Amino acid sequence: MSRLPSVAIERKLYGIIGKFCTETGSSLKSMTNSIIKDYMNRRNLAAEFSKELAFVGISSNRITLRDQETAELVDVYYEEKLLYCEKDKTNFCKHTYFTLLLPELEQLKK
Repeated sequence: MSRLPSVAIERKLYGIIGKFCTETGSSLKSMTNSIIKDYMNRRNLAAEFSKELAFVGISSNRITLRDQETAELVDVYYEEKLLYCEKDKTNFCKHTYFTLLLPELEQLKK
């Protein structure tokens, strides 16, 4: 059997994941695989949504999307730990759901 590939994890992330594994009784291997699977599932869901929506850009507190159905640009704001769609005037719409799937959202949370 060939050796499985190894992956280098940043020291800070390793500490965070290691602490979580200790608290939950999970192994580092299973937790890392779970995180990767979750990320890939999110990207696959985003690909499904991309038939209707597309990521355009990011600025200090917002992500801009293109709604393919209407050809409009839509701003989704991140404020007080919530997403808010300027077009639909709500926290819960296809634009905010799509934004939740984007890895770029993490940049707004900093």
